[in-house]
Amino acid sequence: MERTREIGIMKAIGAKNIDVLVLFLTEAGVTGVIGGFMGAGLGFFISNLATGYMGLASSCSLVFGLGVVVFAVTTSVMAGLYPALRASKMNPVEALRRE
Repeated sequence: MERTREIGIMKAIGAKNIDVLVLFLTEAGVTGVIGGFMGAGLGFFISNLATGYMGLASSCSLVFGLGVVVFAVTTSVMAGLYPALRASKMNPVEALRRE
């Protein structure tokens, strides 16, 4: 809702519904990738730090880290799907008038 003016301008200059939808879903996917890598990296770091402090063996695998990133991207795209659909269906005149 806070980007209605931007959506209205995009649609007024010729952007199609699919263009707006792809833009929003791409942004959600990139956010998920960045958050997933940061979360996996921080989790691995804290795991190694804690197990080293306690004297235990750490078991961190690349497959698990990639699973975390895939889960973060999936969650992010699914959460952004409804707002992206609503944004893509906006009428450009009403979107520009709203602000």
